[in-house]
Amino acid sequence: MMLGKGAILLVLVCAIVFLDPVVGKYPTCTATQKKDILKKCRRFIKHIEGSVLIGGPCCKAVRMVPNRNMLCVIALLSDSEKRYFSQVTIMKLQELCKLSPRRPIRTKFMM
Repeated sequence: MMLGKGAILLVLVCAIVFLDPVVGKYPTCTATQKKDILKKCRRFIKHIEGSVLIGGPCCKAVRMVPNRNMLCVIALLSDSEKRYFSQVTIMKLQELCKLSPRRPIRTKFMM
């Protein structure tokens, strides 16, 4: 009987894991984050502006997505959004908005 319960539990766990492919495929962004990026980065994505400011609102929105996963944002685009916005340019945001590692600030302590 114990073996039967274990088998049923295993089947249930596998069914839950494999029946929800979105969680495994694109776990890192939301529709709200996508809308925020499309709004704040519109001028860059539409090729109206040729660059983005790392400290600007566009890059701040990009960095709100864990790992700056722009594939996730592209996956959430509707068909009309895919025609309207450049997917290649959205992918470029992933690297353009990357913060460079800063050198540690050295301070001297006086005794």
